[in-house]
Amino acid sequence: MQSLKFESLQSLVDYEFWYDLENKKLLEYKLDNLPKPIYATYTTGRSFQSNVIHNTSGNTVALSSKIRLGEQAFNENTQSNLFTFQIPGTLYNANTIEEFNNYDKKELIRSVALDKIYEKIKDKSWLLQPNEIIRFLLLTFADLKQHSFYYWFAFPALVFEKQDVTFENITSLSKLNEKLCENIRVAIEEFRSIVNKSQQGFFFILVDKENEKVQVKPLKDWKEVYQLTDKKVYLSFADPSSLAENPNWILRNYLLASSLTFKRNRFDVLCYREDPSKRDITSSIILENVTVDFGVELSNDESYDLLSRKKEEISVVGWEKNAKGKLGPRFANVGSMMDPIKLAESSVTLNLQLMKWRMFPSLNLELLSQTKCLLIGSGTLGCHVARNLMAWGIFNITFVDRTKVSFSNPVRQPLYEYEDCLNGGRNKAECAAEHLKKIYPKVNANHVALDIPMPGHFVTNRENVKSNVEKLEDLIDKHDVVFLLTDTRESRWLPSLIAIKKKKIVINSALGFESYLVMRYGVQHQKERLGCYFCNDVVAPVNSMKDRTLDQQCTVTRPGVSAIAGSLAVEMLVALLHHPLKECAPAVVPGQLQHELTSDLGIVPHQIRGSVTNYQTNLLFGVSYNQCTCCSNTVIEHYEKDGFDFLEKVFQDPKMLEELTGLKALHEKTMKMFESMSIEEDEEEVEEINSTNNQPNVQQDCASSGDDDFEVL
Repeated sequence: MQSLKFESLQSLVDYEFWYDLENKKLLEYKLDNLPKPIYATYTTGRSFQSNVIHNTSGNTVALSSKIRLGEQAFNENTQSNLFTFQIPGTLYNANTIEEFNNYDKKELIRSVALDKIYEKIKDKSWLLQPNEIIRFLLLTFADLKQHSFYYWFAFPALVFEKQDVTFENITSLSKLNEKLCENIRVAIEEFRSIVNKSQQGFFFILVDKENEKVQVKPLKDWKEVYQLTDKKVYLSFADPSSLAENPNWILRNYLLASSLTFKRNRFDVLCYREDPSKRDITSSIILENVTVDFGVELSNDESYDLLSRKKEEISVVGWEKNAKGKLGPRFANVGSMMDPIKLAESSVTLNLQLMKWRMFPSLNLELLSQTKCLLIGSGTLGCHVARNLMAWGIFNITFVDRTKVSFSNPVRQPLYEYEDCLNGGRNKAECAAEHLKKIYPKVNANHVALDIPMPGHFVTNRENVKSNVEKLEDLIDKHDVVFLLTDTRESRWLPSLIAIKKKKIVINSALGFESYLVMRYGVQHQKERLGCYFCNDVVAPVNSMKDRTLDQQCTVTRPGVSAIAGSLAVEMLVALLHHPLKECAPAVVPGQLQHELTSDLGIVPHQIRGSVTNYQTNLLFGVSYNQCTCCSNTVIEHYEKDGFDFLEKVFQDPKMLEELTGLKALHEKTMKMFESMSIEEDEEEVEEINSTNNQPNVQQDCASSGDDDFEVL
C-alpha cells in the first residue's frame, strides 16, 4: 500500500472579477463585511503531445486546471458549457488592510469548513449537492483608489487526527480498450446533460463485468449501487489534476464524505479527465483499493457518532501559497490592465458612491446621470458650472455660446488654454465641450454656436433671427435644466421666457464686482410661483451694451466670486432634484425652516445673494410679479398665441413689454402722483412766505419759479 498524495489546488483570477468586485464594494457592499456567496469554475486536467516541449515524460505535456474566478463569479449560473464544473465559495471582503491582516486565518477557514462542509456531510445533504464539500474561501481587501487588491484563497480540507489515505495501484485509462473508454465518455456526457450543475462533477461509474456496458449514477443512489454484484463500481469525479500519479486536492473531502456516508473505507476511484477538443479521456486514471483509515474501525452504527464525537479533533488545512511558495496573501494591481475608459468611469464617481455609504444614502445617482443640462453662456460662470455638474455625476451637458476664446479668458475660465486663443480664438462652446471630454471621455458634452435674440437689439435679418429662436426653443425643449450664465441682462430674457413656458427647471446666476446672485425660477403649475430674474424690474430689459465704456461692457468681478456662484448654482440644482416635489419645491422663507421645505440635502432657497465684501450670504424669497416683463401670464399668453411675431416686436421695441404688462401706466400714474405732491409742497411754501413777509405779489413769482423748476426736471 502506498500513501496517496494530492496535487494542490491553484487559483486563477480574471481581471473582470476585480472590476466586478470593485463595483460590488462601491455600489452594493459598501461597509458590509459579512460573507458573500461567489462561484468559481474548473475544467478537468488533460495531457497532450507536444513537438516543442521535451521533458522526463518524453513529449507529453500535463496541463492541470486552476480554480477560476471570472466575470460571472457573483452569478450562481457560472457554468458556460458541459466541460466546466462549478465550485461554490465564500467571500470575505475587509474594509481596511488592517482588518484584512487581523483576520484569524485559522479560525476563519475552520468556521467555513465546519459550517459549510462538515454539516452537509453530517446531514447527508451533500449527496444532492456534492460540490458543496469542495467549497473555497476567498479573503480580500479592495483598495478602490488604487484599483489594487490583496487576496488569499483557501480550499478547506477536513482531516482527522490519525487519518491516512493509501492505495494499491494506479492504472491509466489509456490501457483500457478504446470501446470501454468511449462508453465511459458517452455515459458521463449523458449524465451531465440531465442532472443539475452541483452534481455534474461527482458520480458513480458502473461497468458491467461481462459486456463492459457503462452506467453513470448519482451519489444519492449509493445504497442501490453498492448492492450490485455484477458491476464494477468506481467512485468518480471530475479531476482538475493532470498528473499521472496524483489526483487533485478535492478528492480529500470527497473520500472522507463518501467513507463516512457510505460506511465504507475502501474504494476504486476513477479520476475523470477529458480533453474537450478531442473528446479524449485516456489521460484519466484509476486508483485501485483506495483506503481511508481514521484510526478507528468504522461500523454501520458509529460512522456519524465518529463524526460528532471527533468534531473537536478535526483539523482544517488548505490556505493557498503565494507566488513565492509561502503561506501568505497575493497582490493584484489591475489598474494598468483595465480599459482606461472603464477605469475612469469607476473612478470619477468614487466620491459620490462613498457619499452613499454613510453621509447621503438616498443620493440618486441614476437621476443625476440622466439629467440633461443646457448651459447658456460658456464664460467664467459656464466653466465653473460645467465642472461642478460633472463632479456631481451629471454628464449630459450642452454649451451655448457664439463668442470666441480671447487671451484674457484662460486665467479666469478653467476650461480654456492659451492655445485656444490663437488665430482669432476658438468658439467657446465647442472648445468647452472638447475640454470636458478630455477631462472625462464618457461625458456627453455638446456645443451650439448661437446668437440669442435680445430685447433692444434690432432685427436686421428676420429669417436668421427666427431660425435662432427656433433653435433655442428646440434646445430648451430637449433639456431638463437651463442654466442662465450670460454677461448681459437682456440676453437672459428670451431663454427665461421659453423655459418658463416649457416648465423647465431654470437656475440663474449673475455676478457683480464683489457680489453674486443664484436663484431658481418657479414653474407655471406651482401654487405660489416663485419669481424670475425680471420680477423686481419696473422697466423692460434694453440693450445694456449701448453707450458703455470698456469696464462696463466686460464682466469685471473679483476672481473668486464666479467660482462661488457657479458652485452654489449646481448645489441648488442637486438639492432641488432630491426634494420630493422636485421643481415644485416651495422656497424656504427666512426665519421659517419648516420640515417640508427641506430636501435630503437641506433647504432649497429661492435666491442666494452674497458678497465677499462682508462675506455674508442672504437667502431671499419672492413670488412672481403679475406685471413682470418675462414671467407674467400676460407675456406668456402673448408668446404662446403670436409666437415669433410677438418676439420680433419685443426685439425691435422692448418698451412694448411695459405697455403690455401695465408698467407704462404704472409709471405714468406714479409720475402724476409725484407731480401732484410737488405742486402741493410748492403752494405750501408760497403761503408760508406770504404770511411771513406780507407781500401778496410774491405768490405768483414763486409759482412761476416753481413751474420753471418742473420744466428743468
